[in-house]
Amino acid sequence: MGLPRGEAPRRPDCPGRESPSPAASATPSATPEEQPVDEDEERGRTVSPEPVVPETTRAPEPEPEPEPEPEPEYEPEPEPEPEPAPHYANCDAARAAGAAPVHVGEPGYGRHLDRDGDGVGCET
Repeated sequence: MGLPRGEAPRRPDCPGRESPSPAASATPSATPEEQPVDEDEERGRTVSPEPVVPETTRAPEPEPEPEPEPEPEYEPEPEPEPEPAPHYANCDAARAAGAAPVHVGEPGYGRHLDRDGDGVGCET
């Protein structure tokens, strides 16, 4: 079983090595100018191209609106403490303050200023 003279033994193509004979390649390679022909086109059949389905991309979800800051709770200003009602030790102090005569319900009235009990203190 020898080979005819002048022929080298054939090996499967190894990557990185050229085959011994360029005519011995089994698959013809297509060049950029030469496109492979579809069998259906050779037979005259009309082949419609496969529909191109565009990739659907979702629109980015809108960012949620920031929660509004809560309205500050209305806190009424504290009522100022009422000034302490004037207390007059006697009618001379009431007269010196310009408060005499002092009537019942007015600031500074006291029973000790009303000698006769008629509701008017320091009347004289």
